Amino acid sequence: MRTKEKVTTPWLVAEVARRMGCYKKDARELLQHFADVIEENVQAGRKVQFTGLGVFYPAVSERGPGAGKNVRVKFRPAKSLIEKVQNGS
Repeated sequence: MRTKEKVTTPWLVAEVARRMGCYKKDARELLQHFADVIEENVQAGRKVQFTGLGVFYPAVSERGPGAGKNVRVKFRPAKSLIEKVQNGS
């Protein structure tokens, strides 16, 4: 079932802060560092695997002769995440 609701950054920050028992500013900083580490490593051409979530990785494709390369970031979800979503658990 699809829903039009989405998880926003402020909600995610508040939820992480609640679960960790910390201030929102600390949760926001943690999440920003998490995103930065993923970004820096994928930009450097490395895969970033996060157990239970999945793998972020760079995907390079040739555009054509003389057109250069097209680099995109892809995400492959973990099997456990796929199973949880499919089973609704």
